[in-house]
Parts: sequence; C-alpha cells; structure tokens
Amino acid sequence: IMEFKDLYGNIKDKGISLIIENLLNQQLKQYGEIKSFIIDSKNKMIKMECMMKDEKASIDIIIDKYEIIHMKDKHYFKFNNISVSREWINNLIQNIAIPNFAENKMIEIPSKYASIIDKLI
Repeated sequence: IMEFKDLYGNIKDKGISLIIENLLNQQLKQYGEIKSFIIDSKNKMIKMECMMKDEKASIDIIIDKYEIIHMKDKHYFKFNNISVSREWINNLIQNIAIPNFAENKMIEIPSKYASIIDKLI
C-alpha cells in the first residue's frame, strides 16, 4: 500500500513537472518543444524529453541526484550528473558548459525564485 507521503509526493512532482514543462516551452518555443518533463523528488532525478526543430528524433536529458544548497545567503541548484542522449551535446555539456557555467556542478538560483523552488523541489 502506498503511503500518503508517497502519494502526496507523486502528485506534487506531477504538478510541478507540468508547470516547469509549460514554462520551459514558453522560453524554448523558437528552438523546439519539451515533450515531457518529469521530476522524481524521492530519487532526486529530473528527466526531460525535447524535440528540437529540424531534428528527426527527440533528445533525452537526465539530471541525476539534484539538491538545493544554501550558502552565504544564496541558493544553488546542485547536481551529480547530467547526461544527454546525443553524444555531441553530452560532450559539450561535460567539457564546456559545466566547467564554465556550473562550477562544482552548481548553478545559482536567482533570489526571486529561490524560496519557491526550495519549497517545491
């Protein structure tokens, strides 16, 4: 029998996932579309399926072992790993994006979103 806490967590994850999927689609519409965005807060994993314009197949992205970190009055999104189904994109993320834009695999969350994200995720 599923416990209330697990049921609540699943419902919360689905609701938040839908909101984030819609927000991302608004931001990315000139590039493509997020087909699915799934947050699994119990396992601290995010899965995303994207269909970019002029692509023949979707791109899958998995963000593994995420957490929200509080340091010196700032909030960060920290992750253990990001993997992408396209090798070249995965290499770009691992070799350029993370070292240059996510030192220590952390991304600062703008303060206006920090308290909301902290409560939701």
